[in-house]
Amino acid sequence: MFNLHVLALLLIISTVICQASLTASQIAKVHEHAVPCQEKFGIPASWHLEERAEDGDLTLVDDRFKKFSFCVLSRMDLVDGRGNLRPDTISKYMSDGHDISTLPGMLDECSLKKGTPEDKSFYFYQCYFKQHVFKI
Repeated sequence: MFNLHVLALLLIISTVICQASLTASQIAKVHEHAVPCQEKFGIPASWHLEERAEDGDLTLVDDRFKKFSFCVLSRMDLVDGRGNLRPDTISKYMSDGHDISTLPGMLDECSLKKGTPEDKSFYFYQCYFKQHVFKI
């Protein structure tokens, strides 16, 4: 079970706009929502997503990864049912211990306007690691 928690934490850290560190309360929120999504989509520990996501692995393009990303982001209320980013919720989440002054620019840059909810969430993950606007 430990691997599920590590996997979920590191994957969502990558998916939820964080390349450095999250606070204890942010990590707790990640755990709360990631484990059920991982189980829902049958993501095996052998994928080693914890290491890959921590490094911002841009080769994670599997449909299950896309579905998992959307699942977690929507459970955390960071995207809506259509996969659109929820800037107010993301700002509130990231403001715990972080300077969010450049966050709006990154959210604008990393918000996909068309596509499936999974595609929009996946685009956000990919864009975050490519962009140079918001860093914590």
